[in-house]
Amino acid sequence: MISEKIIENELVWLQSIGCTIDKTTFGFSAEHFSNKSTDFNFIHYSNCKESNKENCVRISSKDEKLHVIEASLLSNRYLFEPMFDINFITKSNKTNEIQEQYFLKEIDLDKWCERFSETRAWNKIIKYYIICNEEYEIGKICIATSDDLSGYYDFEIFKEYRHQAHGTESLKRVMSLHENSNYHFIQTWSGNINAIKCYLKCGFHIFENLYRYTLKSQ
Repeated sequence: MISEKIIENELVWLQSIGCTIDKTTFGFSAEHFSNKSTDFNFIHYSNCKESNKENCVRISSKDEKLHVIEASLLSNRYLFEPMFDINFITKSNKTNEIQEQYFLKEIDLDKWCERFSETRAWNKIIKYYIICNEEYEIGKICIATSDDLSGYYDFEIFKEYRHQAHGTESLKRVMSLHENSNYHFIQTWSGNINAIKCYLKCGFHIFENLYRYTLKSQ
């Protein structure tokens, strides 16, 4: 199932940025070693009827038991977070018009971490790139390719090159360079309107929303 492929791809990226992942019968848990936001510290439930007392629970809008779990959470001092993540998916499409002046320059993990002041763990399926437009370095992206799906993470157009259509055109180019993958996956949050518009223009469609519920403090 495509849902399982997306989760497995996302887990690889979460581990690379420093999250500890524990898989369970009800889904999985993620915990970041230093960033304690609910973005990286949560329990993801999959078709589970009830929840344990976790600080943050994440549920897919595609989960058949969403409303059952939600009712249980809300009656047990959980609060619905108004902002949520959105997963986008599309199939490879070789007919898209591509601007070939965009290309990817691969850099090794150490250079990525040094340049962007990040700590990352190496994984063989993740590659790191600078996005170029002719001679200019205009952005960055890392790509995790697994099980006929390419997942795009950390996609960013550098500040001085934004609002010039580089995001849409460069992402189309990235997708064309990975057309051997049957599916392309990317994620953003519900408040990032520019990213949402960009992904839709690139042919992505919304696959699912990922809702979060946080435990109300005493």
